[in-house]
Amino acid sequence: MAEKIKKLFITHKQFIQYCIVGVANTLITLGLFYVFDRLSVQYILASVLAYSTGIANGYFWSTRTVFKTKGTAGNLVKFILVNLLTMGLNALLLYLFVDKAGIQPKVLAQAFVLPFTFVANFSLNKLWTFAEPGEKAR
Repeated sequence: MAEKIKKLFITHKQFIQYCIVGVANTLITLGLFYVFDRLSVQYILASVLAYSTGIANGYFWSTRTVFKTKGTAGNLVKFILVNLLTMGLNALLLYLFVDKAGIQPKVLAQAFVLPFTFVANFSLNKLWTFAEPGEKAR
């Protein structure tokens, strides 16, 4: 059993690292949103500030530990675009699940959405943001 787990980890190491960074980003974003809210920062501004910090943290750790590449202006712009795209996908799927499919409570619908956006985010970053020219997917 231990050998199977070890082989699974080795095979999917990059994705597992990305998951760890994603969990850390989520905790940072939620924690900052909570702090900003307690400081009476308007909630939309608090959300943007917290999410932006999560993107910066994600970029830092993605370049250093997940994709092991040098951060450049080009891949930073791509990383931000990917995150904005997946944020839009999140909003669309959440709308479909809540308003069209009637899934309640809304937090359950959000839980259903997360796997789709997480895989999309990882895939786009792996294949576009951090891909070397002419390099096959790692």
